[in-house]
Parts: sequence; C-alpha cells; structure tokens
Amino acid sequence: MLKEKYIESFWKESESGPPRKYYSLTAAGHHLLEMMSLEWDKVTAAVNQIQFYKGEERS
Repeated sequence: MLKEKYIESFWKESESGPPRKYYSLTAAGHHLLEMMSLEWDKVTAAVNQIQFYKGEERS
C-alpha cells in the first residue's frame, strides 16, 4: 500500500522503548477506502438477500 501511495508512514521516538512506525491514509487511500466500502455494501446486501430468502428463488 505504501508503493501505491495509499498510505504514508513515519517513525516517532517512544518514551518507553524503541522508535515506533506510524501509518496514515493519504487522499488516494481515503478514496480507495470509500470505493472498497461501496463494494462491501453491495456484497453484504447480496448476502443478506440470500439469507432472507434462504437461497430460494423469488417470484
């Protein structure tokens, strides 16, 4: 995800141990998250329909 520039990272000194690496979404990462969320909504809606109709065809 770093290579595709969806996230960025930085190191920060820690008061209790070694430095830690932090990650955050870039603007492109936020856009990708939104697109993936829309697709996930479609998948969950389809699964919910299958569960509701228990796999039987609707008339």
